[in-house]
Amino acid sequence: MSRGDGMEQVTIVARLDKARSEVGVNEGGRWVVRKRTATYSADDGAGLVPFVSCLEESVEDLRVTLAAGIARCGLDVSLLESFPFSDIAAEGISSRSPKWISLAVAWLDGVRLSERLVGALTQLIQRREGTQRERQQAWRRLQKG
Repeated sequence: MSRGDGMEQVTIVARLDKARSEVGVNEGGRWVVRKRTATYSADDGAGLVPFVSCLEESVEDLRVTLAAGIARCGLDVSLLESFPFSDIAAEGISSRSPKWISLAVAWLDGVRLSERLVGALTQLIQRREGTQRERQQAWRRLQKG
């Protein structure tokens, strides 16, 4: 489904009930999140902050939902590879919010270790944020590579 947002056309790929948002792709092939009447691109000044609500979904469920939506919309299946799973987890960990840290740590086994995620996990451990269990999970994920 395509919707105009101002002058930009957005193809909605998935509706995320828990996150109360929609995920789509803009005309430039960039991932966007729509919340109520506003649409945010990862390239906007807000960065990935609006995408953090995606952490409300399990990473596995989100991956399946996005893949199905991409296929349903007739988009290139390789588009899923560009979704910023790892950087969303990093944003959640960097938020310093206990809720987002917890949800992001739950994603760790389902995402690749990007440079940004390594930095966020390292900071989590060094700042002694989150719970001890979350810091231990972060440390194990860094060791696993």
